Amino acid sequence: MRNLNKFNKVRVIKEVNNTLLVGTTEGLITFSCNFERPEEIKFYTNVRIPDLASSLSSNDVIYIYTDSRQNSYVLTFTGGINQIISNNLLTDQIQFKTYTKRNGLVSDLVLSMIEDQQKNLWVISENTLAKFDPENGTFEHYNEKHLQKEIYFSEASPAIIRNQLILGTDAGILKINPAAFSKSSYTPPIVFTSLKIQGVQQQLDLDDLEELKLKPDERNVSFQFAALDYINPSSISYAYRLKGLEEKWNEVENSRTASYINLPPGNYELQIRSTNSDGVWTDNVRKLSVIVIPTFWETYWAVLVYIILFILFTATIVYIILYIYKLRHQIYMEQQLANIKLRFFTDISHELRTPLTLITSPVGEVLEHEPLTPSARKLLTVVHNNTERMLRLVNQILDFRKIENKKMKLLLEKTDIVELLQKVMDNFRLIAEEKSINFRLQTDKESIHCWIDQDKVEKIIFNLLSNAFKYTPVNKSITVYAHTTKDKVMISVTDEGIGIDSKKQQSLFQRFETLVNNNILQPSSGIGLSLVKELIELHQGNIQVNTEVGIGSEFIVTLPLDQKVYEGKENTEFILNDIPSAHNPKHDKHKIISKTSEKNNILQEKTKDTDNNTDQYPISVLVVEDNTELRNFLNDILSGTYKVFEATNGQEGLEQALQYVPDFIISDVMMPVMDGLDMVKAIKAHRDVCHIPIILLSAKSSLDDRISGLEQGIDDYITKPFSSTYLKTRIKSLLHQRKQLQELYLEQWLDQKKEAPTPTLLVEVEPEKPQIVPFDELFMKRVMEIMHNQMDNSKLTIDEFAQELGMGRTVFYQKLKSIVGLSPIDFVREMRIKRAKQLMETGEYNVSTIAYMTGFNDPKYFSKCFKKKYGVSPSEFTPKEK
Repeated sequence: MRNLNKFNKVRVIKEVNNTLLVGTTEGLITFSCNFERPEEIKFYTNVRIPDLASSLSSNDVIYIYTDSRQNSYVLTFTGGINQIISNNLLTDQIQFKTYTKRNGLVSDLVLSMIEDQQKNLWVISENTLAKFDPENGTFEHYNEKHLQKEIYFSEASPAIIRNQLILGTDAGILKINPAAFSKSSYTPPIVFTSLKIQGVQQQLDLDDLEELKLKPDERNVSFQFAALDYINPSSISYAYRLKGLEEKWNEVENSRTASYINLPPGNYELQIRSTNSDGVWTDNVRKLSVIVIPTFWETYWAVLVYIILFILFTATIVYIILYIYKLRHQIYMEQQLANIKLRFFTDISHELRTPLTLITSPVGEVLEHEPLTPSARKLLTVVHNNTERMLRLVNQILDFRKIENKKMKLLLEKTDIVELLQKVMDNFRLIAEEKSINFRLQTDKESIHCWIDQDKVEKIIFNLLSNAFKYTPVNKSITVYAHTTKDKVMISVTDEGIGIDSKKQQSLFQRFETLVNNNILQPSSGIGLSLVKELIELHQGNIQVNTEVGIGSEFIVTLPLDQKVYEGKENTEFILNDIPSAHNPKHDKHKIISKTSEKNNILQEKTKDTDNNTDQYPISVLVVEDNTELRNFLNDILSGTYKVFEATNGQEGLEQALQYVPDFIISDVMMPVMDGLDMVKAIKAHRDVCHIPIILLSAKSSLDDRISGLEQGIDDYITKPFSSTYLKTRIKSLLHQRKQLQELYLEQWLDQKKEAPTPTLLVEVEPEKPQIVPFDELFMKRVMEIMHNQMDNSKLTIDEFAQELGMGRTVFYQKLKSIVGLSPIDFVREMRIKRAKQLMETGEYNVSTIAYMTGFNDPKYFSKCFKKKYGVSPSEFTPKEK
């Protein structure tokens, strides 16, 4: 029994079927009575397992009882009654059937149990006596009402003596005759006492109420009821349910109200039952039929309507989808047909351009230079005019193809619209005179400047005027108006022609549509107005038409004045006219092309103060250009990346190159005082600046001009017009090559003769690498000699280094940094650290000695610099680190 010592308290011991059951405060222990020696005893423990319903309901076992039916019960403190249903008691998994308050017990704190001669089981709890029917699992409770006073039972075991039940209480021994204890079998009737609908008390005869009909807006109802048992009404318990809505009974003890909110439509039956005053449930169910009338939208007819509407809706959606698919297919087929037409015309146009050119050019030559008879000249003029017309039509078709493939490019330049209109109108003066048409231009200003593609706007105006003359009879008028608003220019072409039918206006700007069908006298391809619309939209503008049949038509074109509307647009470039400066009137005119992604103010003339450029950009560029507008343009596109200096002629450029020693020079060729080639020659002959890369910009594009520039030692020769993107890319490429040469110098100092790699991209852009000129070689050779001699001199200053070279401090600083990419201080430190590494690889010197040998007077500072360069301290360095 020593194994029981682990339990706090043994409450009860009971022998059942040759098995001993021991009730403790920590569970039920069982073991067999058949043993010879105590050490042979095997104990089995059963305790409460929370998630297992068949386990013990509580670990505190207070009483064990076996009745005449050989059913054993384990009574637990706060756990109710546990009936053993397992046959095998020698196991840790005995199964129990539990009876608690949920099964009808008044209290789960039970003390003992006993069976009377009528085989009734009596369960004693703290202040209640209950008769337990194990076959039905029901309890009859007897409290102070039956015992005549309030009594508290003790844990003393009960007994049966002469059919009397002997119980221990706090007041002594209680003797009870079990046969005298019985509960009333009275079945009280249930009546309705009150009815509320939507919270309003109803004045109805509730005694005979068998059916209740609720209107569609009466969904909230409350019933009050009572069982007619007057002995002890407070002991009566009630239960109710609404069949059709719920199946489980709602037990409400002595509450006498059943309420339902928002009842769905349907037929229900309210059922109410109760106990009598002794707490015995009786068969007294009171029933009431409840009918909730639905709204129309809740009826089967409504459901049918919903189904029909859903089917119609689905059919409509399917029809719309199929219709859209059909339209898309139709549009696709029309587009394919249009593409076939356009492709056919494009192919034909390509074939026609050469023969048309071979016709119109010789005819023009004959008309201009050869003597002809009047009739011959008239016939050849007809031939020339019609071939010109065919050539324009061919070009229009090719323009269409470019727009279709998104390859049409706008070359925008600041243009005087009035001058352009007069130029286009001059082509129609002769036909205006022949047809006696009053042809005039009206503007609100002498000149109107805006950003347009001249060639494409010419085509727009030409097509509109061509249509106007085509459909305007003799002795009428055609007027071109041009005026401006705040940010737009409006150009209108007004004629007194035949007008346009309202049906035609819808498809006026569609391809291959003509104003007049089957017009033999005025043939038309049907692509002129469509091309006009496409070109206007490329300019971020629009076109509208006002017309009346028999009166005439007015086409109004609206274009933006400001170039900002073209920002970020693909296939768009600005063209800047390079206007000669006042001091150089014979300067050639040329053009500079720049991407619209550059700053917009590059096109505005202004004065630049290059001194405002700070040293935030490590690379400096000298721009030498006599044209103010072009110089400002170059400053704008480069100042965001480089520090920019400016010069207006070659002499000034040479002086600034010697003063600032820039990293790069961009120069024009033709300039006053000293031209670009003479400046390049002077720079390359001067040892302080001969290393600087130079790009020449020139309108001269002949091979001889290019060769002349390259012979002077320039790095690139770019002809005007040029792309700003190409210029910046070329500068970046040459600077990258310069960086590679800087690395080459550093490697040469260490006798590592490795050729500087040239990236593939640079090979593609420019295969020729900048060469190291003799002056640079002599300069670097002298630098290396000084560095070798002064390697251990810790007091070496930059001024002394420059003095040794015979140069000023600033010039020395700029030239060395341009060649090797390092400032003099960084260069000296780099050389000393690399020399230290060489010495360490020999293994002959300690760290302090190497520090002093390489010009470091502080070994700690030497270690810090060495670790920063190679990632390890000198003491950790091994030959494998190289």
